[in-house]
Amino acid sequence: MIGVISAVIAGLMTGSRVLLLAPLVYIVSMKNRDAGLVAYFLFALYTGGEVFSSGLYTYDGLVTALVYASSMVLLLDDSLLGRRISRLELFVVPFLIAGIFFPEAFIAGSVFYFAVRFRIDTRVAGVIGAMLLLFTAARGYLDVPGGASNQAVVLAGFALFLAVITTLRGNLKKVDLFRE
Repeated sequence: MIGVISAVIAGLMTGSRVLLLAPLVYIVSMKNRDAGLVAYFLFALYTGGEVFSSGLYTYDGLVTALVYASSMVLLLDDSLLGRRISRLELFVVPFLIAGIFFPEAFIAGSVFYFAVRFRIDTRVAGVIGAMLLLFTAARGYLDVPGGASNQAVVLAGFALFLAVITTLRGNLKKVDLFRE
């Protein structure tokens, strides 16, 4: 349920009223998980064009991108699992609500939730630390005017980073989609 709450709050924070329709995705996924995934996919595609971020190297753009991305990942988690609200979520919700006034609180709450919910171990923490150092060192070279291509390089690096984390986790479960 935290994904629905975070998407609605992200809609209020970013000014994108389309994100307020996130409960519909959750309701569809409660009825049928496969239909819920299709609804999530369409919702993510549509809302991705509605949320505007000026750039990843500006503070406001980075905060907007992080708020939107974390709320969409949490909504996907809710759509896949269809759980009710837990104690951990009750602890995180005040941080998400405080994010309306202080965007950093939203990001802190979602990072805390990710760390506890997805059990980040020492290998993942090491990769995150190495990537943080790499991005900090390379930021001076990538932060140039007209750096859209440079930002695409950073996003591609982040995608590779997520792939490495997934590989290191080693506890992936295979599930048949659209089975009859």
